[in-house]
Amino acid sequence: MLDSQSNASISMTALYRRLGAIGLTRSTVRDTLLPDWWGDEFEEREGAVLEAAAYIARRTGLSFRRLVDETQVPGQPDCFITPSDSNRFKAVIQSTKPLLL
Repeated sequence: MLDSQSNASISMTALYRRLGAIGLTRSTVRDTLLPDWWGDEFEEREGAVLEAAAYIARRTGLSFRRLVDETQVPGQPDCFITPSDSNRFKAVIQSTKPLLL
C-alpha cells in the first residue's frame, strides 16, 4: 500500500517526465492513454495525478505503484518470478501395474 507522502509528492509534470524516460511522450499519453475528456484544467485538480496513473497503468500494464513512487523506475517489473526446481516439472509416479499394450 502507498503512503500519503508518496501520493502527495508526485505531480502531473513529474508523471509525464517519468513516462518520457521510458519512451512515452506527453502527447502519446494524452492522445492514447488518457480518456478523451482529459484536459489541462482537469490536471490541476487534487487527485488527478492518481487517476491519470491508474488509467495509464491499466492501459499499459505498468505498475501503478511504480508510476506514482518517484523512488521506483516505472518500466521495471515489481518482481521476477522464477519457479523453483521442484515446481518446474511434473513428478513421475512409478506404478507397479503392468501397462496394457
